[in-house]
Amino acid sequence: MADLFARDPSAPLAPPDEAERRALVALSLVPGVGPGRVRALLAAFGSARATMAASTSRLVRVNGVGRQTAEAIRAWDDAPAVDAQFQRAEAVGARLVVVADPDYPALLREIYDPPSHLWVLGRLTEADALAVAVVGTRRASDYGRRVAGAFACDLAAAGVTVVSGLAYGVDIAAHRAALDAGGRTVAVLGSGVDRIYPHRHSADVRRILDEDAGAVVSEFPLGAAPDAVNFPRRNRIVSGMSRGVVVAEAHESGGALLTAGIAVEQNREVFAVPASVFAETQGTHR
Repeated sequence: MADLFARDPSAPLAPPDEAERRALVALSLVPGVGPGRVRALLAAFGSARATMAASTSRLVRVNGVGRQTAEAIRAWDDAPAVDAQFQRAEAVGARLVVVADPDYPALLREIYDPPSHLWVLGRLTEADALAVAVVGTRRASDYGRRVAGAFACDLAAAGVTVVSGLAYGVDIAAHRAALDAGGRTVAVLGSGVDRIYPHRHSADVRRILDEDAGAVVSEFPLGAAPDAVNFPRRNRIVSGMSRGVVVAEAHESGGALLTAGIAVEQNREVFAVPASVFAETQGTHR
């Protein structure tokens, strides 16, 4: 993992050992250390273990790491919290997938700010290298749900993995249509994988797992609540895992257009479905 962010993304990586995986989880639990700082620290020190052992004076020399964050890293000593993460993961059947693992999504490695690791329920496979996201408003009209379902059904039937965020409205319509078509779907959460949100969609998650039809993934720790600040980070994974993003229906502000904007920044294709002339949801025309 030492030179992940200055290397040929097609070159193979050596998966880290168990101690490095634990150190990576520990680093992600330090207050104030988000994905951007994890990326910078791994690039600077070569590993999570080396980062956790670095002196404050060395840590503060890393771009974006201030003294408060550096001191928090040096002071962090909570092995039970790391144990708890792996125990919670085992309890729900989740596992840790890091950037060097062969089943880490190849497309996600290519974005500017890939998560250093994902917690995964189910299976990510080579088939997911051909993926398209179907996203849209939670307050979807019948038209929006039909659009999402039609695109997801046809994509899944053609062997394309359908990626979305498990939310109400467009997202869940896309997941269900992909499953009904016998295809694969990946749900990206803005909470821990042991806290399915919305809880009403837990049965859909169970179906993904029982039918071995995809995965549920999150970069957030086990137990993390679905806080509003998490969803922009979630959205970059939705688009980052995908070759393109279909915006099925959207209001003029909200997460769907945010995902579309992130997709453009990631050099992904964006497809906007025209809104019904009778609908208030005219966001795709933007």
